Amino acid sequence: MILDGVFNHTGDDSRYFNKYGNYDEVGAYQSKDSKYYPWYNFKVFPDKYESWWGVDVLPSVNEACPSYEDFITGEGGVVHHWIKKGASGFRLDVADELPDEFIEKIRAIAHDAKEDSVIIGEVWEDASNKIAYSKRRKYLQGKELDSVMNYPLKDAIIKFVRSGDADSLREAIFMLQDNYPKCVLDSLMNILDTHDTARILTVLGGVPAYNKDEMSRTFMSEEVKKSAKAKLQIAAVLQFTLPGIPCIFYGDEAGMEGYGDPFCRHTFTWDDIDADLLEFYQKLGRLRAASVFCESEYHELFADKKCIVYERKGSREQAIVAVNLGTNVFDIKYKGRLYDCFSGAEYVDRFTIQANSWTILTNFMKKL
Repeated sequence: MILDGVFNHTGDDSRYFNKYGNYDEVGAYQSKDSKYYPWYNFKVFPDKYESWWGVDVLPSVNEACPSYEDFITGEGGVVHHWIKKGASGFRLDVADELPDEFIEKIRAIAHDAKEDSVIIGEVWEDASNKIAYSKRRKYLQGKELDSVMNYPLKDAIIKFVRSGDADSLREAIFMLQDNYPKCVLDSLMNILDTHDTARILTVLGGVPAYNKDEMSRTFMSEEVKKSAKAKLQIAAVLQFTLPGIPCIFYGDEAGMEGYGDPFCRHTFTWDDIDADLLEFYQKLGRLRAASVFCESEYHELFADKKCIVYERKGSREQAIVAVNLGTNVFDIKYKGRLYDCFSGAEYVDRFTIQANSWTILTNFMKKL
């Protein structure tokens, strides 16, 4: 279990700010004598203060304040406490807005509490050379983030599935391989959507909605949804088999729809679960447990404008993934016996990639 660490801001109704007096303890908003007052940056006390992107219900904290820093990163502080309680690490919200020194201390105390804990940063771009607020960040230089959310791959997968543009997907994969250390690459948080974006099924459905009123009442027809589900299966195959660790936004496996925030954050649809889609995700989950998708190398075997074929190969296990969104047919030759882990078909030394199809072949699983 990795916890979501929001250390750049609090809510105005938190016990530390206590704008509405809902807590017995005196908050920063209530008095300059509050022990939490130095945590915040007031312009004119108490009603004008720095907040996350000007959203006044999210007052920004001063990460350089010694008492706040110790509260989060000190011995027995928030990070240390929850990792000792069993958490495996933290995902750092808005990592771009956290000082390098603060992130270093978060990682240091996390790894001190549990050597194999992980710190994942919310970074939307290439984290290896990110410049934020005119400063080049040091995320992946060994002292800060263990890995990041994989937004570049998310965008490339969506573009490929929607338009068949294999070149953009290949470029994103090569960029990640070239720029990220192997340990970072293998622990990337592979996403297709998040609480900050429209749901993947809605994106792939492509039904436009131009304002919040339209977004609240626009849903796909069964025909459009069927097409979107077929595209989602392809996107999920890539998400689960490319380097990194797949992370499913709750409800995607059940077929939930939703435009951007707040419509992507609806409660789980317990009474409307797409059983076929759920079963598909369960199969991918069983496949992803194989070591070949955790520790192996990635090799591109073949590519066309609308087709990509790649291999994940370990010391014993081998998997070949082929996704062809075009009308051409291709023959792939290899040595050995492989099985289509969805259909159970067996292939020896050669496999034909049909038009508009996808396949996962392995040497260790005859059928999921």
